[in-house]
Amino acid sequence: LKITYTFEIEGLSVFTPTWTFPKNGNPEAKWMEDPLMEKMIFSLGMVELVSYWKITCSPQVVIEAGSLSEEQILWWKDLYFNGLGEFFYVNKITEADPEGFMEIVCPLSEEESAANSYEKKQDTAGAEQGVLVPVGGGKDSAVTLELLKGADVPVFAYIINPRGATIHTTESAKLTADHVISVHRTLDKRMLQLNKEGFLNGHTPFSALVAFSSVIAARMAGLSYIALSNESSANESTVQGSTVNHQYSKSFKFEEDFHQYQTDHLPGSAYYFSMLRPLSEFQIAKYFAKQKQYHKIFRSCNAGSKTDSWCGHCPKCLFVYLILSPFLSREEVKEIFGTDNKVAVCDPVYPVYVDTNVMAGRTGEYNTVRENFDGVIYMPCRKENGFLPELPSEVPDLIYLCFPNNPTGSAITKDELQKWVDYANKNGCVIIYDAAYEAYISEENVPHSIYECEGARTCAIELRSFSKNAGFTGVRLGF
Repeated sequence: LKITYTFEIEGLSVFTPTWTFPKNGNPEAKWMEDPLMEKMIFSLGMVELVSYWKITCSPQVVIEAGSLSEEQILWWKDLYFNGLGEFFYVNKITEADPEGFMEIVCPLSEEESAANSYEKKQDTAGAEQGVLVPVGGGKDSAVTLELLKGADVPVFAYIINPRGATIHTTESAKLTADHVISVHRTLDKRMLQLNKEGFLNGHTPFSALVAFSSVIAARMAGLSYIALSNESSANESTVQGSTVNHQYSKSFKFEEDFHQYQTDHLPGSAYYFSMLRPLSEFQIAKYFAKQKQYHKIFRSCNAGSKTDSWCGHCPKCLFVYLILSPFLSREEVKEIFGTDNKVAVCDPVYPVYVDTNVMAGRTGEYNTVRENFDGVIYMPCRKENGFLPELPSEVPDLIYLCFPNNPTGSAITKDELQKWVDYANKNGCVIIYDAAYEAYISEENVPHSIYECEGARTCAIELRSFSKNAGFTGVRLGF
């Protein structure tokens, strides 16, 4: 089942994101003739639209693909306003208020009645009481899977855009292929381009997308329940002294609101609840620490999500390290973060690249004779090789590159940088690419970003800084 939504910002662009769902359960079912499915698809589009609305924060939203009652309009505006709280805060949109930030214009529907008693869900043999568990690749969904497996109920995993950690989680849970439902969501490239051009961007209520898309997947598979992995802290504000909540669509308020929306407008859809709602992060970590089959494969690092790795520096990595430390030995925690990963750096090198890896435990012992670390691959940059490193014969896990280089000042052509990208993809390496001096590039054949190279998005993390071209050195601010 492929769904294409069409959104338009008049005078700017048309956007056509898609969702693709596998025909689980009953492949012969004619889902487009199912009135409940039609309402579910429309509702998912109502969540999807906010990713495109935020580009310009248009004061008016015109709905042409369906109708809403006055009560539904208020419901959607409440989700948008609360789910975009962090977006408004980060973009300093202080004038936004719950009533006036958006006007939704659409045909008004009649109050829904008993006519909404849709047909019973399409049956899947043995799965009618089954539970669908959205899996993001972190520790929380792994805990939910194990708790439900212990309850001896049929468990199905739900994955949006499968990646290494999500796939490995289902494998570690010993779920067979027919118990894994993978859907694919695309973002319109024109939106991504507008973000690069400076149009508004920021956090949207992604878990609301999970909610409305999972009820579609559950109906197609004939499942009665959807078990989320949202815990108690999701109810808390993430900006002190405000109601801004980065995790709003994981909160209990949203869960209650969603239940009400299902009851009023999507009756017959699977029951949606969070399995871990009563638990704290500490309690979840204690349980997860015993599930050692997941320790090497789970990932909670946003910075390393595209490369299925831990960056070892971000708040997410720090939190996971701290929350598991009371329950695991130091060696076990270090094993999770791959502190045995081999690091390659240019020589000479900006000292911080090595120093941070010393603190992370990746460099081995300091060799007083060579005056460097035994566990680091040093790539000489000398006059003889044009101050450019050569591809290492010993394959590292992490490669640090800085161009234009600090301290040598050398630059690298796109063709030469492409060799590094190809090498990393071939050998499963992650490139940490420092582009702090990018603003000083003037040559046409020297790339401003590693992402100009084909395949870089599957192996590279690029870092930028305000310290060089804006004089913010003392602020220590980068992105």
